[in-house]
Amino acid sequence: VDSGVAVILVNYAVLLAIGVLLVGYSARLLAVLCLLATLVTPVLLWWVRPGLPPRGYDSPSIEGLEEPGRLVSEVLFTGYYPVLVWSAYLLAGMALGRLDLRRVPGRVLGLVAVAAALVAATAELVSDRLLAREGTVRRLDRDLWLLVGRDDEEALERLHRLIDTGLYGQTPVDGAWQWLLVSAPHSSTTLDLLRTGGVALAVVALLVWALRALDGPGRSLVAVLTGAGAMTLTLYTLHVLMSSDLLPPAEGRQGTVVQVGVVVVAGAVVALLGRRGPLEGMVALAARGTERLVRGPSGGR
Repeated sequence: VDSGVAVILVNYAVLLAIGVLLVGYSARLLAVLCLLATLVTPVLLWWVRPGLPPRGYDSPSIEGLEEPGRLVSEVLFTGYYPVLVWSAYLLAGMALGRLDLRRVPGRVLGLVAVAAALVAATAELVSDRLLAREGTVRRLDRDLWLLVGRDDEEALERLHRLIDTGLYGQTPVDGAWQWLLVSAPHSSTTLDLLRTGGVALAVVALLVWALRALDGPGRSLVAVLTGAGAMTLTLYTLHVLMSSDLLPPAEGRQGTVVQVGVVVVAGAVVALLGRRGPLEGMVALAARGTERLVRGPSGGR
């Protein structure tokens, strides 16, 4: 589907397969692995990408199997969502999922939220300060060839405008090591991981803390909104289709509002019916069938 969306589902599939291998690990070990992935994988990516096949800009598809080496390279290393780096998000989520957040004291949740927010803010501040150092902008400029002839202040402003919109998953191949200092969206750097991961953890902690304060009608209202979380595959697929010419709405702010409305309404219906989304149901059915096939009629291994 020509939607203009960089579809992440293949990358998620690989991440979930990796998650199966880690599902027995403790929260402490997962947190340590998350920290290592955050610090090490962006550097490893910057080091190995020059020797890998040039990336494409299409989403992974069946046709990609004609060039399996390139497909694996893009999914793991060079594409929009390099699994090697995005494993940090997987590990952070799994570590958090090991904790029973319903029983964690509110004070601890508050500390988690504050600490995560500080990590995110510090990553952004450190990136800004490092990029502002004399000569750094010019080193990055050599890779972009867009800022030649401009003074440092103007070049820095233009560079920020350029990278703040996102880097399509990667910093420039064969780029200067100073690219590891940016915290731009989808740049696959340590500072990007700390900024976005910190925000995500802060939001989760704040929402859990806020839900504890709700009771009666308020909790019932929020419960309706949780239906969207029970059908993320269905809603993501619908988002891709609604971003193409196959389904309305039109592009722009109005189209975004319509898509948000569809998410809320569809999620509310699923929550009220106590069901999962249709695509989630299909996946569950396939999983149960596969389990029966592997275990055999007797249920043994």
